[in-house]
Amino acid sequence: MLAVAAAFVQAWRAHAASATPHVHWRTGGAMPARTRDSLAALARAGDVVTWDGPVAAVAVMAEPVRDPSARTRVAVVGDAPVALLDSLGAIDSLGAGGGALTTAGLAGMVRVVSATERTEALARPAVGAMPGRVLVLGRVGWEAKFAIAALEEAGWGVDARLRVADTLWVTQGTARAPTNGTHAAVVVLDSGATGPATGAAPIEAAQLARFVRAGGGLLLVGDGAADPAFTPLAPARTAAEVAGERDAFERDEPRQAIPLRPL
Repeated sequence: MLAVAAAFVQAWRAHAASATPHVHWRTGGAMPARTRDSLAALARAGDVVTWDGPVAAVAVMAEPVRDPSARTRVAVVGDAPVALLDSLGAIDSLGAGGGALTTAGLAGMVRVVSATERTEALARPAVGAMPGRVLVLGRVGWEAKFAIAALEEAGWGVDARLRVADTLWVTQGTARAPTNGTHAAVVVLDSGATGPATGAAPIEAAQLARFVRAGGGLLLVGDGAADPAFTPLAPARTAAEVAGERDAFERDEPRQAIPLRPL
């Protein structure tokens, strides 16, 4: 009898030693930070940790915007309205369902707090590398002039190569073929911006294709989107140009006066 009892105790001890402790937390709302950290510590120590309760879901992501302003795009998903904060205080608020906003000068972690359940989420903004320059290709004219001015006003460094005639080009900055180490994107304003010329060496469409396939950006504007040299790179084909509506200004709809090319 004594031998049987000893065997039973030994078996129970072996079972108790092999069993994994199980911790279950039932919450009636938000989970306090101290409780959350304690449960995380138990889980890392090998315990099985589970929980349930009506906790509002909220998530946040912060990523750098690829422009010279060094801004950060903050995207939020949540069931309830939320407040956005950083280490200096409140930034803004978003309604139920979440949304996204772009801001500059974030200090420390981005914190999102649910207005109803006090559930929160944290994100550390990633540090983005400064983007390269923009290379503008086209003909000399008002479109090129204002495109370059708008980019420079936004803080971009701009190189330009503009055709005056078949053998004459106007250049600004480093107007050679784009490289991924120097340029972030190329803007092609019209057809004829690339191709053979007897003057200064032109930038060929094949060079732009290599730039794009290596990760560079390409923006085809107006007639530039209709240039057959860029057909392999464009995500859509352009149809014939549709003229603008002549009476658009009289109807106070100036955008309708702009000609367009359907995709």
